[in-house]
Amino acid sequence: MITDIAKFHGSFFTILFDEIARPLSVERLYEYGSGFYLLAGAVPILLKHSTQRKGPWTFNFTRSHQEMQQALFKSYGECFTAMICGNDGITGLSISEFRKVLDEDFGNG
Repeated sequence: MITDIAKFHGSFFTILFDEIARPLSVERLYEYGSGFYLLAGAVPILLKHSTQRKGPWTFNFTRSHQEMQQALFKSYGECFTAMICGNDGITGLSISEFRKVLDEDFGNG
């Protein structure tokens, strides 16, 4: 059985590979939790997905997700977040853009 995570993360990587005209390494960052990857050995990214059929799409960012994003930012100087919006598309945020949406007060959620 193909999981929702595999479908949605696979769609992200298919689009990414179609846009990049050179080889790209991808590593799962298991130690950071589900959805964390390292691209080209230097660019961390968190993939989140929403299975809703129509917007507005909702995404949960737990305290642990945000702490891991911050740790990756400190290590690599950036941590992107890609939000896969059902079947409609993908949007991405740099850590500075992400912090405009969710401030550095991680809360307990």
